[in-house]
Amino acid sequence: HNGAIFDLAFRPDGKILASASGDRTVKLWNVATGKRVETLSQPLKEQYAVTWSPDGQRLAAAGGDNRIRVWQVSDTAAETTNPLLFSRFAHEGAILNLIYSPDGKALLSSAEDRSIKLWDATQVSEKLVLETQPDVTPALAFLDGGKSFAAGRLDGTVEFYEGEKGQHLPPPAPELRAIEPRGLQRGTNGRFKLTGKHLAGITNVVTSTPQLTAVLLPERKKGEVIVEVTAATQLARGGYGLSLAGPGGESPKLKIFVDDLPQVFQAQAENAASLPVSFWGALDAPGQRDELRFEARASQTVVLELAVKSVGSKITNGFLTLLDTGGAVLGSDSGFDGGDRFLAFKVPADGCYLARVADQMLGASKEHFYRLSVGALPYVTGVFPLSVGSHTEADVQLIGFNLAPGARVRLSTGKVLVADGPQLVESEPNDTPDEATPIPVPCAVNGRIWHAETASFRSGNEDRAGQPHAASRRSAGSDHSEKEGQPLPTTVDADVFRFQARSGQIWIIETEAGRRGSPVDTRLEILH
Repeated sequence: HNGAIFDLAFRPDGKILASASGDRTVKLWNVATGKRVETLSQPLKEQYAVTWSPDGQRLAAAGGDNRIRVWQVSDTAAETTNPLLFSRFAHEGAILNLIYSPDGKALLSSAEDRSIKLWDATQVSEKLVLETQPDVTPALAFLDGGKSFAAGRLDGTVEFYEGEKGQHLPPPAPELRAIEPRGLQRGTNGRFKLTGKHLAGITNVVTSTPQLTAVLLPERKKGEVIVEVTAATQLARGGYGLSLAGPGGESPKLKIFVDDLPQVFQAQAENAASLPVSFWGALDAPGQRDELRFEARASQTVVLELAVKSVGSKITNGFLTLLDTGGAVLGSDSGFDGGDRFLAFKVPADGCYLARVADQMLGASKEHFYRLSVGALPYVTGVFPLSVGSHTEADVQLIGFNLAPGARVRLSTGKVLVADGPQLVESEPNDTPDEATPIPVPCAVNGRIWHAETASFRSGNEDRAGQPHAASRRSAGSDHSEKEGQPLPTTVDADVFRFQARSGQIWIIETEAGRRGSPVDTRLEILH
C-alpha cells in the first residue's frame, strides 16, 4: 500500500488475506505466495475496516467515505473476478468497524458519529439503529452465536445488546472452570490461575472466609485470571470457596484446599520429597500412574492418605500402592466404593519409598485430580465408645495412628450418636458364660473384639515372618496395642452378656458395626 494499513482479515479458508489502507484501496493477497492478486479501488477515502463473510464468498469494507461496500470474491480472487455488489451510504461519520455475524446473515457497523447500526447482510439494508453512544465505539463483537453483541468504547466502557432488537443486556456473569493449583499451606501465600469464560472486566476476588484473602494480579490472558491468595495461620484445614466478581455479577465458587502440610505439585515433584507433604497431581492420560518418591526413617509409622472424593475429583475408584525402590509392593488400598484411600506403614529401614496412584477405571482428564498426604501424621480411624447417653458429656477414646497414648477428647452428645436408654461399656474378662457381664435391659453396650493374631498387624509392628506390614483403612484401625489396663488376649476374643428374660417375651437383639465405621464382621449367638 501507499498509505497506512488500518485492518487485515484472513478469508476463512486461510488462502486469501485482505488489507484496508489509507491509500483508499482494499487489496487481496495470496497467502501461500505473498503476491497481490487484486486491488479494489472503488473507495473514495481511507478504508478503516475489512471483514469476510463466514462462507468466504463476500468481502465487506468501510472507512472515511461513510459507505459500506461488499464484493463477491472468487476462489482465486484474481483480478476482474471480484465484482462490487453493493455500495451503501451507512453513517454520518467515518466508519470505524465492520463485522459479520457468525451465521453471515447480519453486518454490524460503528462510526465516528457515535452510532451503531445492524444490517441485513444479504442486501446490506438497514435493520436497526442503536441509541447514540456516549463515546466513539471502535470495538464490536458478536456473542452467543450472534444472539447478542458487545460494543467497546474509547472511554473504557463495554455495553451488551440483544442481537435482534438492540435492547440493553446485562454483561454475562463470569464462569469459572478450573483453578490451578488447588492446595495452599496455611500461614503462606501462593499464585493461582483461574480459567473460565467472560473474565474480561473482573474487578474483585471473593472468598468464603475473611481468613482467606485474595488479590487480582495484573497479568492476564483471554479466559485466565491470576490471583494471589493468602491463608491465615489459624485458618482451619478444609475447602474454601473462591469466586470472581465483575459487572455481570459473581461467578460460581471453586474450592481451594487449605492444609497444614507443605504443598507440592506435579510439575515440582522431580526429587524425593521430605515428609510430611501433600502432593497434588492429576491423571490426565488413560492408564496413567503417578509415583511420589519420599524419604522415611526406620520405625516411623508413615500414613498415606489419597483424597479423591473428599476434594471433588472425578476419580471414582482410586488405587493407592506403596512400594520400595526395587518395585516390591509393601501395601495397597483399592476398592470400587468411590471413596478416599488410606495406608499406614511401619518403616523397616531408612531409605526411599514410592507411593503410586492410579484409577482402576482408567479415567483421565484434568478433573481426575487427587491429593496424596504422606508423613508420620496423627490419624484417627475410630472412637470408643460409639455412643453415649443423652444430655451428657463423655470422654471418647481416639483410635488410630501416631496418637498420644490414651488420646481422648471430651464431647457433648450433640457430636456423637445419641441413643435412648443406658449406654454401657463392656469390661473384660467376659469371654465365657461364667464371666458374662450382667446388663440391665433395655440398654446398649459398646464393645471391642480383639484378636491376638492381628495385634502386631494392628499396631504396625512386623508380623511373625518379620516382614513389614502396611495397614489399609479397612484392615487396621490403630497402632495402639493394649486395651485399657488389660493385656492382649491369646485367643479370639468374644464378649458375653447376661440378662433376665421372661417366657413369651419377644426380644430384639442387634449389633451395629459397619454402620458405625467398624471393620468387624459380627456373629450373634443366644445362649440359655
